[in-house]
Amino acid sequence: MCVQLPCLPFDTVKKRLVVDWSVELNIARYRLAGIVYWGADHFGARIVDDSLRVYRYDGMQSRGSLAFEFSLSSGVHRNTLSVMDRKVASMAVYARM
Repeated sequence: MCVQLPCLPFDTVKKRLVVDWSVELNIARYRLAGIVYWGADHFGARIVDDSLRVYRYDGMQSRGSLAFEFSLSSGVHRNTLSVMDRKVASMAVYARM
């Protein structure tokens, strides 16, 4: 399931948008699988694995490699998913659990 996020300025998104790592709809539950970010005239992404480890991808910075960033299991980084560097979250991708 893909969710298009509102196109808001960086400072607004950083303060107000929360991307949940788990969503329940009717009888199905979904977990966050990735987020696409837009800014500085290119896209970046974060990938979330089954263990809730978050990896970042920015082809202009990492030459096509994923880099471990943090784990969502502690809940500490929950509010940091709305932005990555100066890019804002533009799409969230969820996988059925």
